Amino acid sequence: MSHPLHRTLAACAVLAASLPCRAYTPDPPPIIEVTDTQTDGSASLILETSPSGADIYMDRVFIGRTPHEQNGVVPGLHLLRFERSGYRSRELALDLAEKRTYTIKVTLVPRTGRLSVSVTPSDARILVDGAELTGASAEVPAGVRTVRALRFGYVEAEQSVFVPEDGIASAAFALEPAPFTLSELRLRRPVFNPGNPGALGSAEIRFTVSSFGRAELEIRNTEGSRVARIRVPPFTENLQTITWDGRDPAGRPLPDGEYSLELRALPEDPALNPADFVRNGVVRIDSSLLVAPRSLYGGVSGLTLFPDPFVDPGRFLRFYGALRPVLDPEGGPDGFFVSLGALAAFGPTGEVSLQGAFDPRDGEAGSLGVGLKLALIRSVRFHAAAFAGAAPGSPAGDPAAPPPARLGLSAALGGLRAYAGLALELEIPSWEDPVPVFATRAGAGFMAGRVAAGLSAAIRSEALKGGFALDGTIRTALEARAFLPPLPLALGLSLGIDFDAGGLSAFRPGLELSLTF
Repeated sequence: MSHPLHRTLAACAVLAASLPCRAYTPDPPPIIEVTDTQTDGSASLILETSPSGADIYMDRVFIGRTPHEQNGVVPGLHLLRFERSGYRSRELALDLAEKRTYTIKVTLVPRTGRLSVSVTPSDARILVDGAELTGASAEVPAGVRTVRALRFGYVEAEQSVFVPEDGIASAAFALEPAPFTLSELRLRRPVFNPGNPGALGSAEIRFTVSSFGRAELEIRNTEGSRVARIRVPPFTENLQTITWDGRDPAGRPLPDGEYSLELRALPEDPALNPADFVRNGVVRIDSSLLVAPRSLYGGVSGLTLFPDPFVDPGRFLRFYGALRPVLDPEGGPDGFFVSLGALAAFGPTGEVSLQGAFDPRDGEAGSLGVGLKLALIRSVRFHAAAFAGAAPGSPAGDPAAPPPARLGLSAALGGLRAYAGLALELEIPSWEDPVPVFATRAGAGFMAGRVAAGLSAAIRSEALKGGFALDGTIRTALEARAFLPPLPLALGLSLGIDFDAGGLSAFRPGLELSLTF
């Protein structure tokens, strides 16, 4: 009969005394568990360490790395040794009996010492191998450590310090004042539209300095007239950021066009000439760069049932999350779907997206797909785009999920502020029976300020196996979305209504949140 016997090290093991006594963290005793087996003439070992990956030597012969099981061990006295880089070695002397299995768990203690650092000025940051030291001294891994001292306005200093195991090492720094330097201006969005909400409607101007001082930014139009003056607070860190909203003193967006930037820095050191620290740049206002709150549906941006022909301006990134329950005509629950996605604009004419959708009640149903949209025609009154998508897995009845494959064209009259359009596409609804269906989609939308709304509808054919026939289902959706300043967050609400030959077949309410950067 097998029974567990928990024994302490004092009862069944002797620790070797080859390592010096540790002043900071003693070696914890191993945990040894012994169970009976029916193997005559031998014993078994199950060896574990924390952390794992330690080399194991038995009687000075390497037998493996933890976790490790060693069978057929000759009964009697044996010496086990555990070694792992950066940790103290551990040795156990064991007297093994036959018909026994010994489970041994050993905690390895890092090889450490104490490092004490003094620095002038006293509020400078201290980094040891890239990790910040929070006090004047701390326990650190033994060995050669790279110690850095840094503070704004001073020249960074670095030392290599050897920290002995269980010993104490020290380092001292006296930082030298840094000479004043000023970088060129960098713009996160060199072209922007002040009419877009929050941070999406502003220019972010960045520069770096190395020492103390202050600055002032002047912005002028093409006629040389000053339209804004922004004073930068005294410098306390290297990276400086100025945000300009592109509006006049009355809060109205300025006209489209280029605006010149002139930054004048005033170093704290009076010996320096301020004329040496002037930097210039150019930013452009373009009111056509609209960022509307839009949906991600089936791996393509647009309305719920209509992939519109518009694309985001370059350098924009959106994240989506949506909850879409399904109700039967009587209002009872008939499904529940969760959708997560991300969309990135590349260049002026393209978008790529990643979207996943699943039913939390069904662990096997779900899809993860990619989508692509390319603008083909972009004019004031007419827009057209091609779109495509692909996804493994099963949409599980969720029309918002990326289908296994889709390819289509979308066109619209108008622009993002008001449009109506039509889309035609071929879609493969299932990889198990990869026969395409034909879909026609229509949509109309408008945008006023931070709010956008739309109406869309879709019909599909039966599988194209020699004839053309509609599948008898008409889907419609009404939706509204709004940015919630000052965050780049948009809230969306939608209501989809499906009809089949028997009339009303399903309600599809939806709640959506999106972040735009």
